[in-house]
Amino acid sequence: MTHPANKIQNQKRRTERARQLTVNNMAVTCPASRHVHMITDSLLSIGANLEGYYDAEHMAGSMLSVLESLWKQRAENLRLKEKLLLANGMKYVVCLDDGLWIADHDGDPPRTLIKWYAKRFKTRLQAGRALREARKYRPFRRAEIHDITTDKIFDQ
Repeated sequence: MTHPANKIQNQKRRTERARQLTVNNMAVTCPASRHVHMITDSLLSIGANLEGYYDAEHMAGSMLSVLESLWKQRAENLRLKEKLLLANGMKYVVCLDDGLWIADHDGDPPRTLIKWYAKRFKTRLQAGRALREARKYRPFRRAEIHDITTDKIFDQ
């Protein structure tokens, strides 16, 4: 007899709950994991043996368990990363324009549309230097430096 926690409807419910997890409005899924989730739905709709090798429901159940664990771990990793950044005093970000942030990767200047991925700076002085560097490429007349711990905004 199958333990209630391992019944497919319970696994689907737990996986769907894990998929809804967000940290600072950041989803914990990625395209590949969402694709695997779609494959599990397809396997469950087949409901029969695949080429006589495996039972489709057991395969889908295993995949759902892996997805649930993956998404829960990603959520925890995002929470820990945020705590680590704040503990190290990395509290300033640079907003170049509405919803456009200096990022920590390549570009001229490196940018992201997601505040959570914005490059963090320890001091306003460091953030100001990064903004001056960005303005070598474009004027960014509405740029601001944000203190993420207090939501205070410093016009530049």
